[in-house]
Amino acid sequence: MREYLKSFMTDIGFEKDDADFLLDAYGRITSDTGARSLFESAVGMYDKKIDCGFSALFAEARKAGDAAGVREYTSNLLAMLCLSKRAREYYLENSIPEEIWLDSMRDLKYKLDECRIIKGYPGNYVPSWTALFFKLRLFGLGRLQFEFTQFGRFFSKGSKSLRPVSGVIKAHIPRTGTKLDPAECDASFERALKFFEQDIGKNPAAACDSWLLFPKNRDFLKPGSNMLDFMDRFDLVEWSFDGDLEGIDSLFETDERDPEKLVAETSLQKAYKEYFLNGGKFGRGYGVFFY
Repeated sequence: MREYLKSFMTDIGFEKDDADFLLDAYGRITSDTGARSLFESAVGMYDKKIDCGFSALFAEARKAGDAAGVREYTSNLLAMLCLSKRAREYYLENSIPEEIWLDSMRDLKYKLDECRIIKGYPGNYVPSWTALFFKLRLFGLGRLQFEFTQFGRFFSKGSKSLRPVSGVIKAHIPRTGTKLDPAECDASFERALKFFEQDIGKNPAAACDSWLLFPKNRDFLKPGSNMLDFMDRFDLVEWSFDGDLEGIDSLFETDERDPEKLVAETSLQKAYKEYFLNGGKFGRGYGVFFY
């Protein structure tokens, strides 16, 4: 498994320092008899069943990490790195190309970067989210990630309409460390339409629920910005203030919630910090477009 992990982490773009850190943690777990037994038991759950009860799996992996002095979020990530080998088999068994498996597994890299930035060390602090890729419910298709889900609302535009039970292709925007390039987004939406063509109805539609669609963003974005281009793809169906302020993690790359302590470097961050200091609230929007 160690050689597989080295090769796999290279394939999905891990930096050498991160890969070495994780291999060291893996070595500490596997060199401790008790920790190794717990860890192999956790990974073995997924070997047997694709929807194996991931909460229990991660709990077992964290026990293994505790026994070997490996922190929780690192244990989460190590477990998923090991699961990736079996995940490839599940993808292929379901006639999903290896390219999509690899694109989907890149979320491990994205979440590692977020964990290092926000929590201070390599790992994954949102394992229940990443588990969706292993359950074959969420897929990486180029720059964006997608799932097929019910719309949950009523919406119409011209002769086309959606009901709560209508199926839509729901887009998610991972933090990749790269720009939200419009051409790359175009390609991802087209790949998603082809990927879900057996599920989609006569009026194929894509939806997105994100802080990127919060209408207040328009006050702060420059004309022609990539983010504004992304917003303009969608008809805004509804929006709300976000009480949990989850989007701040992405916007400011921190879990800090005190506006006074937010570090603002980009023009968007500076505009939002001033907005927060003047009593403004963060929010998110839900948008949709018909293909």
